[in-house]
Amino acid sequence: MIESINLSDTPIGRISDREKAEVASIRTDTWVRAGMAFALLGLFIFLNWQAMDFVGKALQQDAKLLAASQFNGSYKALITPEVVIALITATAVQLGAAIITIMGYLFPNTKG
Repeated sequence: MIESINLSDTPIGRISDREKAEVASIRTDTWVRAGMAFALLGLFIFLNWQAMDFVGKALQQDAKLLAASQFNGSYKALITPEVVIALITATAVQLGAAIITIMGYLFPNTKG
């Protein structure tokens, strides 16, 4: 990995082909990393949206079933507080994993 470009021997206004290639390589690498970060974030948003949509549909079904059986009292809810807590916990874990993955890709450990 290129850490710096030494321009001390190059007169102002003249950049060698090698240095131009290094700059182009750094620019390309930056765009690829940014693209990967946006792709991972898009995937993360999509998957969490789908999970929330699923829970929303389950809650609607729960409400319909509860309304249909409110007089006999035999209905047991599908979406319990434990389900909501599990969803919140899973979302927090996914967010942490996504951030670690993106940061590990954007800022790789170059030591060793």
